[in-house]
Amino acid sequence: HGLTPEEAAAPFAAIEPSPFAHFRDPTHIPSDFDLTLLDCFRGLARGAEAGFFDFERMDVERFREDYEIGVSKVCPKFLACRGPAEGPNKPVWAPRPERYFEVFEREGVSDVVRLNEPEYDVEVFVSRGMKF
Repeated sequence: HGLTPEEAAAPFAAIEPSPFAHFRDPTHIPSDFDLTLLDCFRGLARGAEAGFFDFERMDVERFREDYEIGVSKVCPKFLACRGPAEGPNKPVWAPRPERYFEVFEREGVSDVVRLNEPEYDVEVFVSRGMKF
């Protein structure tokens, strides 16, 4: 409380070797960047400054529920989701597209932008009134 990102990270920087893995994209491909604990603290501070995150109003239970299906609220109007999949080659870790409906409705999602390989039928989202 009241610490700068650098002050918050300092006690952890003294631990050798660091027990903290760098944060990265959770895909199966090799990472082309890694974020340190300090990078994450700086991002959290910036998000709080911009009003995207409020320590006092954070709903930890909702965060955990969304995390379970791979949803992260990046800012008030942008969600990032683990790529859904369906069909016989669906990876075990990939949620079915329908798992996102409740979160999308709660958050008022109206548009879906796919950034990964097509592993589901876009009609699943279009039939629910979303633009794709």
